[in-house]
Amino acid sequence: MTQGARVPTGRTRTRLLIGVLGTVSLLGYGAGLPALVAQSTQPHVAYMGLFGALFAVYVFATSIILRRSPDDRLLVALVLAFALLFRVSLLASPVLLSSDVYRYLWDGRVQRAGISPYRYAPAAGELAPLRDAAVYPNINRPTKP
Repeated sequence: MTQGARVPTGRTRTRLLIGVLGTVSLLGYGAGLPALVAQSTQPHVAYMGLFGALFAVYVFATSIILRRSPDDRLLVALVLAFALLFRVSLLASPVLLSSDVYRYLWDGRVQRAGISPYRYAPAAGELAPLRDAAVYPNINRPTKP
């Protein structure tokens, strides 16, 4: 071995591997999901494939972490940092599997206007002034209160 070259310790290798796996996952969430929706003719099937692969990465990373001692604070910080980054990367992702979020936004808008969202269905004439082009057209079952 040459002088000056250090062999990474077990902790360092674990941290590096978790960093690499976290980066792969982050790219899957941040880049894979928007690309999947834009390019796939069957986004639900592609979605299951993407998240199946990301779940496999997650299981592998979890098995590595569970083998380490829990006193590695840097490893815990790395995991928490990636957890935050995963959530941030999904904020701008497209709604793919459920349109419920549009109904929640609509109900919030109705409530903010001082009207109970249980009183009228979104399609009711009394709520016409609250309609917009971004949320209202995406509500599923607009005739149901």
